[in-house]
Amino acid sequence: MAINVSLNDFEISPFGVARESGVYAIWASNSLGRFGIPHLLYIGSSQNMAKRIYRNQHPYMIAFNRLSGMVYASYYETKNYLELERLLIEQYRPIMNKQGKV
Repeated sequence: MAINVSLNDFEISPFGVARESGVYAIWASNSLGRFGIPHLLYIGSSQNMAKRIYRNQHPYMIAFNRLSGMVYASYYETKNYLELERLLIEQYRPIMNKQGKV
């Protein structure tokens, strides 16, 4: 089954990521990205994105604390989250993902 989703299809909410299954992306805000463009830090997935992302040792919380809150998350709800996560990591190669491992 082909998956045709890009990071442009992800949602951003002021209320955080959904409690549904899906894939999320962690970004440095515009002020940290090159030339005003947000910088992709990490791609992850979970059956419950909100529960996963707000743990203290999660890359989102580490980046949030180190960059004084200048990070945000976008997300895409899907039941096929593991396959989509793998494909997006291969395509975008975020700096906080261990390359070669999903």
